[in-house]
Amino acid sequence: MEITLEQVERLREKMDVSYGEARAALEHSGGDLLGALIWLEEKQGKRTEKGGFYSTDSSARREAEERIVLPADPPRRERPSLGAMLKKLWTVLVENEMEVWRKGKLLSSVPVFILILLLILGFWVVIPVLIIGLFLGCRYTFHGPDLGREDLNDLMSAVSDTAERVAAEFKDGAEKKHKKAGDE
Repeated sequence: MEITLEQVERLREKMDVSYGEARAALEHSGGDLLGALIWLEEKQGKRTEKGGFYSTDSSARREAEERIVLPADPPRRERPSLGAMLKKLWTVLVENEMEVWRKGKLLSSVPVFILILLLILGFWVVIPVLIIGLFLGCRYTFHGPDLGREDLNDLMSAVSDTAERVAAEFKDGAEKKHKKAGDE
């Protein structure tokens, strides 16, 4: 069915919409004005400006016009409870692990909870051990549903590669220095 300008104008009188929105609603409803009104209300959450109120009593009409129709509030997202957040945190800390690899073999696997606990209790021992491990060829990766992401493991791999390059440069420099001392 062809949509006419009169139909679009009538729909615009009833609803506060643009010509394009009115035409789209009429096309969706196949030219049916009531169907277009209902579709617009459902789609856009809009109410008719002039309600479908009919009365011979003028006071009832004034009351109806004075009523304000507010659009429905969007649903609120519930904030998770403290218990739910602590449960999620515990799950992340226990189900994810840091793995220590050397020469393609898995040396150790430690839950993230234990790693954090060790860092808190023995920071001055754990950090140097991890750094020395990097220079001795160890690679650290994370495994698990939350931390086993590719981007995090790529970062850990880049750190390991840098440590290997520094160790190789140090070794080459020491060999050259030793060779020079042997020539003299």
